[in-house]
Amino acid sequence: MGNLEGQFFWEQAVEEPVELWVTPGAGDVEVRAGPRGKVRIEGRFSVRAVPQARAERLAQLLRESPPVEVRGREIRVGDLEKYAAKLAPSILGAFFEGVWIDYQIEVPPHTEARVESGSGDIGIQGISGPVIAHTGSGEVVLERIGGEADIKTGSGDAEVKGIEGELGITTGSGDVYVEEVGDDVKIKTGSGDVRVRGVAGDLQVTAGSGDLALRGISGDVEVRTGSGDIHLDSDLPSGKTWRLRTGSGDVELVLPRGTEFRLAAESEFGEVESDFPPSPQAASSVEVKAGSGDISIKAR
Repeated sequence: MGNLEGQFFWEQAVEEPVELWVTPGAGDVEVRAGPRGKVRIEGRFSVRAVPQARAERLAQLLRESPPVEVRGREIRVGDLEKYAAKLAPSILGAFFEGVWIDYQIEVPPHTEARVESGSGDIGIQGISGPVIAHTGSGEVVLERIGGEADIKTGSGDAEVKGIEGELGITTGSGDVYVEEVGDDVKIKTGSGDVRVRGVAGDLQVTAGSGDLALRGISGDVEVRTGSGDIHLDSDLPSGKTWRLRTGSGDVELVLPRGTEFRLAAESEFGEVESDFPPSPQAASSVEVKAGSGDISIKAR
C-alpha cells in the first residue's frame, strides 16, 4: 500500500462578496479573513492507495490541480471526483477513501461560508457570514462572525464567540461554549455540558444530559434537560419569561435584588427556596419544574 504526504497551494483574485463551499471527506478546515479581493488556499494531504503508483498519481494530481473550482463569486473546495477519470479503478473501492486533506483558507472579510466535513475540526473566524459548519466528528470553533451561524457535529465540542446574527447549534455528544451573540440562540445536545454567556435575544436549550451554566440573557429563556443541574445568573427584563425543566438535577437562579416576577416553581422530590416575595401582577414570569432536585432562587 502506498502512503504519501504532500501539500498544494492555490491563489486567485476574486470578486466580493465571496461564497465559499468546502466539502472535504476527511480533514480539518480553517477559514480566516485575509486581504480583500483574494482567496488563498493551502492544503496538506495524506494519500493511501493500492498500488503505490496509484497513490503517487493522485498525489501528483493534487499538487498540479488542487481541488478548487471557481464559479463567479462562488469558490468550491474539496471535490475529488474530478480525479476519477484520470485514475485506474481502486482495488479498495472508491478512490477518495484513502485521502485526508487539511485546509487553511484565507478569504476576504465579506465572505459567507459553508463547510461540511465527514470527520475533522472546523475553525472559522473574522468573516461576514452567514456561516454553516457541519462535521460528522470533530470540534467546531467560530469567532467574530458578522451574520448568522449554524453548527452541527455528531461528536465534538462547539465553541462560539462573537456572533452578530442568530445562532443554532446541534451536537450528538460534546460540550457547548457560547459567548456574546447579538440575536437568538438555539442549542440542542444529546450529552454534554452547556455554557452560555451574553445573549442579546432569546435562548432555547434542549439537552439529554449535562449541566447548564447560563449568564446574561436579554430575551426569553426556555431550557429543558433530562438530567443535569441548571444555573442561570441574569437580569430578567420586563415582560420576559424564563421556563426551566430538569428531570433530575438542581436548579439555581440568581437575579438582581428587587426584581419582580410571577413565580411558579415545583419539585417533585426536592425543596423550593426563594429570596423574592410574590409579585402576581408582574410583567415577567419564571416557571421552574424539577423531577428530583432542589430549586433555589437567589438575590444578588
